[in-house]
Amino acid sequence: MNGVYVHCSGKKVLYVGKTTRGNYGTFGERLSRELQKKASGDSSLYRLLCSQRKVTTAFIPLPEVEKRTIAKGLSKEDLAILFERALIAVFKPSGNSGPAA
Repeated sequence: MNGVYVHCSGKKVLYVGKTTRGNYGTFGERLSRELQKKASGDSSLYRLLCSQRKVTTAFIPLPEVEKRTIAKGLSKEDLAILFERALIAVFKPSGNSGPAA
């Protein structure tokens, strides 16, 4: 399923990511990769998530995003990118300090 997801610890947003059909995989594939040391390549995001006492992940499907936006006529990929970037701009999560994926 296409959408945007958010990793949180308490009320702190740690990371915002998007899932669309393409190079980075589905939500399940990305989540699995981000939460496994070997699959993540011991990435900085993996280490950030492991350093937290508790991590909660919320997924917002693109149809829900589409219902709440005035930006009509965008591709699913563009809509996911815009929503992801908006959340990153608002919350400035430490896990998004590197290159966007």
